Amino acid sequence: MTQQERQLVFNDLCARLPHGVKVYYSDTVPVANVVGIRTNGPFRLITIEDSAHKVEGTLEFPLDWENRVKPYLRSMLSMTDEERREYRWLIATAFNTTSKAISDIIDFVNTHHLDHHGLIEKDLALPATKGMYNNK
Repeated sequence: MTQQERQLVFNDLCARLPHGVKVYYSDTVPVANVVGIRTNGPFRLITIEDSAHKVEGTLEFPLDWENRVKPYLRSMLSMTDEERREYRWLIATAFNTTSKAISDIIDFVNTHHLDHHGLIEKDLALPATKGMYNNK
């Protein structure tokens, strides 16, 4: 993973943190919830909880996590009809209003766990399974 790719994944995870992003960490921790991200000097630490496997507490991983952690995201093509209508409305609104509309679009794709950076195609994220984020 290049430094630019690491930064892209880190930024993407930070933006999705309030929306309950799930990640793959390893075969023994295939699905975990990200509950915290912070920097500490040269390190970026991610805190995950793995309730599905009854792991107690949280685990913090240093820089090496970036080579293992992959967020689970939904392809932009997986939007439901309702999501597609709302997304199109937000896009149309953005061209006629302020920068808040752009923020609303970014918030929408992050809230719905949509892969607007193409991370799945770059092998930096994994496709979310149906129902993983309570999507239909």
